[in-house]
Parts: sequence; C-alpha cells; structure tokens
Amino acid sequence: VLGQVAKAGSQGFQPGMTIIQAVASAGGFTKLAATNRVRVTRVVKGSERKYVIPVGDIRTGNAPDFSLLPGDIVYIPEAIF
Repeated sequence: VLGQVAKAGSQGFQPGMTIIQAVASAGGFTKLAATNRVRVTRVVKGSERKYVIPVGDIRTGNAPDFSLLPGDIVYIPEAIF
C-alpha cells in the first residue's frame, strides 16, 4: 500500500483481504488522500491491469468492497484541491 496512508509499505496478505482492510492495516488515509481515486495494479496472466476503486464510497456503503489478490499494488494518490 503506497501513497497517502499513515504507514506506506508492504502489508501481509490474508486470504479474502479487501481494499478496506489493506488501507486500515496501513494506518488509514492521510488528510491529503484522494479516497475515491485509489488505484490497484494487478498482474493477470502476464498482463498488467489497473483499476480505480472508489474507497471513499465503499466506506460509506455506496459501493461494494473490492477483493485483493496476492501481489496487488494499492496506490492512494494525493487529492488535488
């Protein structure tokens, strides 16, 4: 988990882990986080896929949670004001 979280770095993967759990294990978002533009990079059959996940909406119950896979890279960008 990289970017605008309290403790960026490698997080231990647990089967069934979701993006909400990954952000929580990284200490949560900083005040500068763009919570609805979280990016997940995943390698599927040798191809890199990128997803934009609205974690802010997931936290408020307005979007479904996103399941992670081992090796996923989660990046939280800085909000542009």
